Amino acid sequence: MTGTATEAGKAARLLATGMVTVRTADLDGRITADVIGDSGATWTVHRTAGGAWACTCPSAWYTGGCSHIAACKLISAG
Repeated sequence: MTGTATEAGKAARLLATGMVTVRTADLDGRITADVIGDSGATWTVHRTAGGAWACTCPSAWYTGGCSHIAACKLISAG
């Protein structure tokens, strides 16, 4: 579920435990990051210059959001 307290807590934990690696970021707002999830799988998160977020995990595919995106939002300006 996107936007839940559980998702926010998981996002904070992913960030605090070093599971987020930003590969690229630019001044136009584009971001590419790898996030290691609870299963040990690595998911790729993208933010476009227009501000749209996407993740390669199944949750993002089905719900439009996930804790991996939420973690990346914690370290971005948008």
